Amino acid sequence: MSRSVFISDYSVACALGGDNAAVAAGLFAAAPNVVRDKAELTDGRAVPVGRMAGEFGNAEQTRTNRITAHCLAPLAATIEVAKARYGADRLACFIRHGERRAHCTLGAFALRIRR
Repeated sequence: MSRSVFISDYSVACALGGDNAAVAAGLFAAAPNVVRDKAELTDGRAVPVGRMAGEFGNAEQTRTNRITAHCLAPLAATIEVAKARYGADRLACFIRHGERRAHCTLGAFALRIRR
C-alpha cells in the first residue's frame, strides 16, 4: 500500500511582490498593477516585462538561483518538519521559474533537502 503526501506550503516572488503576502495583496487589489516596464531585446524590439523589485541574495549567483533561494528560505521550517515526519527520501521539491514552458529543476536544492 502506498500513500501520497502533500505539503500545503508554498513561496512565491514575482513582479507583484517579493513574498506570499505582497503577491496576494497585489493580485487581489482593487486596481492591480499592470506590466508597464519594457526591456529591449538584442534585435532592438522593446517588449513588456514584469520586473521584480529588489535584489535577492548573493550577487555572484545567477538571478534565477538568487530568486529560487529567496523563495526556498520561507519553506525551511516546513521542509524540516516533513523530513522528521516522513523521511528525506520521501520528499520532493518542484520549482518553476518564470513563464517559460520548460521548468527549472534545481537538483542542488533537492540534494540539500535530503541532507
